[in-house]
Amino acid sequence: MAYLMKSDSGEVVIRDDWYASDFYETAQDMGLNLTEYQIHRAMEIVVDGFDANYGINWVAITSALNQVADEGNVPHATNNTVHMREDLAEAGFTIPAGLSHSNYDELHDVTHLTADDLIGAVEYDTGEDPDSHAFCPVMLRDGRIVYMIGVDLDF
Repeated sequence: MAYLMKSDSGEVVIRDDWYASDFYETAQDMGLNLTEYQIHRAMEIVVDGFDANYGINWVAITSALNQVADEGNVPHATNNTVHMREDLAEAGFTIPAGLSHSNYDELHDVTHLTADDLIGAVEYDTGEDPDSHAFCPVMLRDGRIVYMIGVDLDF
């Protein structure tokens, strides 16, 4: 439900929040048993297809959930925990991680992570042939999937 609030600058704004729980409950109502990853993927689809003429609505949400369910063969987390190499962590370094990659060794949308960012991280199976690229897929504790250079990590 939309509501009015004041922004940090004091201007009145309209907010209409959609939560992962909204997507999860809708998926269950539709008979879909989706993973947290799939729910986040459906949320990304809604954001990517956002049209201010229509806003975010139940049609967009159910369409995204159906699309994710139809994608099938969803990647999943393994039980292999991931940590920054101890020498890098002790020195306070950050290490690069990309949200995507291309070719064999090109990271895209690069960010830098600290040892604390990797707490609770696990190796992730994307379904890709691991010999097709030089990166280790990692799922962070917040559910984001990033690609990292394996030499920077301990498993």
